[in-house]
Amino acid sequence: MSKYGRNLKRVETESFSDIQEEGLSSYLQTNIITEQDLQAVQNIKLSELDSFHDHPFKVLDNDEMYALMDSISINGILIPIVVRKKSDGRYEIISGHRRAHAASNLKIDVIPAIVKDLSDTDAVLAMVDSNLQREHILPSEKAFSYKMRLDAVKEQKKSATTPLVQKLSVEQVGEEDDASRETVRRYIRLTNLTEDMLNLVDSELIKIRPAVELSYLTETQQELLFGKLDVNHPGLSMLKAERIRKFAQEGKLTAAVIDSIMDDSHEGIMRITIPADKVRRFFPVSYTKEQIEAEIIQLLEEKWEVR
Repeated sequence: MSKYGRNLKRVETESFSDIQEEGLSSYLQTNIITEQDLQAVQNIKLSELDSFHDHPFKVLDNDEMYALMDSISINGILIPIVVRKKSDGRYEIISGHRRAHAASNLKIDVIPAIVKDLSDTDAVLAMVDSNLQREHILPSEKAFSYKMRLDAVKEQKKSATTPLVQKLSVEQVGEEDDASRETVRRYIRLTNLTEDMLNLVDSELIKIRPAVELSYLTETQQELLFGKLDVNHPGLSMLKAERIRKFAQEGKLTAAVIDSIMDDSHEGIMRITIPADKVRRFFPVSYTKEQIEAEIIQLLEEKWEVR
């Protein structure tokens, strides 16, 4: 029986040491923990852990989770989670929600943890920064994590008493993962989308830029639009999103308007309207509308053939 409460065989090999060293090195680079913290790891019961409040990252039983469970079954938990103690004596997870979930699935009773004394602001920053190190992050996760980080640094700017993150601007909110100011702003706009619309973004049925346009719609307008996004209309181009936003802002967005916009046969068509009194004087009075259009097109073709 291992110290994790299960009959797990820890593989003491060079590969295991390499994996653990690489993981700890990456962890230390986030500045969330220090070398000294690694000397104070303690075992905490899973039953005493609570998820971080408003945790923006999804913990799913997917292939990545199953791979993590396989790794824990063989090697144990290589990297301790980071927690902070709550006023009720329980612990709030700062970093390690997936490891804690995997351990729970494996019926492990205790988990190695580092207990940090963090303010609410520093706890948010540490939670976001540690999770942004992951390889795969959904747009909705990035959106809410950027918003939480921005709110936290704004709060930190007021007090200016905590050293965890010292740069206080939108640029620095995205600095950890090389995101520009505009990229950060776009992702934060996505937090104005309804859950249904965000799921479409996460599923890559709607790209980020069109989704930003749709984030300006009211909740009711988004629900109307979502009801129209089915197998016949699986996604939205930037052009369609811009038109939908325009009609929404004018208070003219209806189901019929959405159907018209979503009709792919109109996509990319440019319409130019010229007042009749501006062109009629160039043509005989007997010319019909169709004859005038044909004459204009012929003149344009001749003009461009010469060039």
